[in-house]
Amino acid sequence: QLREILGWSQGGKSYKRIEEALMKWVSVTIFFTSWWDRDTDRWKNVKGFHIVDSVELNDYDNGRIGRTKQLDLPISKIRLGEPIHQSLTSGNMKRLNLQGRRAL
Repeated sequence: QLREILGWSQGGKSYKRIEEALMKWVSVTIFFTSWWDRDTDRWKNVKGFHIVDSVELNDYDNGRIGRTKQLDLPISKIRLGEPIHQSLTSGNMKRLNLQGRRAL
């Protein structure tokens, strides 16, 4: 789905690019001295958190021999960091402008 949203081709290069990007996001840590909590309408102190806590990609065969059906694979998962998830579910969200995207 992510590949389709980005308008990238179905080739392995697109999937590899997505995998590399997600692995980089897992390693990013954000440090703040304060964080606006929209639910309570007040500032909270937050030392640091990850934007993405974990990634599990199961959308390709990863070199396994004999895999012929995509349906055999479990669903991929991306778990956002708790402060990011809480902020997004509270409505602190902006739409992405995908009009200027490039094809891979």
